[in-house]
Amino acid sequence: MVNSYKKTAFAAALAGCFVAGAADASHFRGGALVPEVDASGLLTITATTFWRPTSNGRLGNINIGGAGTSGSFTRDTTDSRFDRVVETYTRHLAGAGTTVISDSSCCRVQGIRNGVSSNTSVNFSLSSTIVWDGVNANTPILFDFAGVQNEVVRGANYSQNLNALSGSGHTLTYDAALNDTRFNQPPGFAINAATGEMTIPSINTATFLDNASGNTGADYYFSGTIKSSDGSLVTLDWLFDSD
Repeated sequence: MVNSYKKTAFAAALAGCFVAGAADASHFRGGALVPEVDASGLLTITATTFWRPTSNGRLGNINIGGAGTSGSFTRDTTDSRFDRVVETYTRHLAGAGTTVISDSSCCRVQGIRNGVSSNTSVNFSLSSTIVWDGVNANTPILFDFAGVQNEVVRGANYSQNLNALSGSGHTLTYDAALNDTRFNQPPGFAINAATGEMTIPSINTATFLDNASGNTGADYYFSGTIKSSDGSLVTLDWLFDSD
């Protein structure tokens, strides 16, 4: 059901959103921006994001070093809990250095259980960073967010590896630092700093509840960061579905 917030307050904010006509962008459920650069300096960002089903949500533009750009996209609607959108953006870098990629817009899905306040339909942001030496191709973090299982079975241990790799021989580390402090991490949630294994003990999953606003599969916010030893990083942001 489309909530009244989206029909009223979001209409006023729509002009500031990146996608003209993306009237359901208030149903953002998470995502990650994964960058790589080839030897010529062609930067490619693969953005995987999740949205309320039938919302037609997508990013549409992202900031690459301060400037917006548009990208091609595909939409996967085979999972009844969410739409998964994969967008690709490209830009040639002027030279060696560190490039920050980001997106910020309105708004998250309502009813997420571990928000600091009861209103969880708030703006979201995503970010990543890539370092380029100006000569060699760099694929610091290979990460397929679509391959992460977000389903938590109540009363059972949850365990899921992020399965990230470095395509450039770097060492990867992980943390569970909150990327949006308007939320808490789910009870018991942890990410192994060396392996990228995400876990929640059964004593904690037993307490998980469904989304408070009836948004199926959008129960508990979680976030973290994948870090490469060369200084590149990818933040991740998604929702657990508790059964």
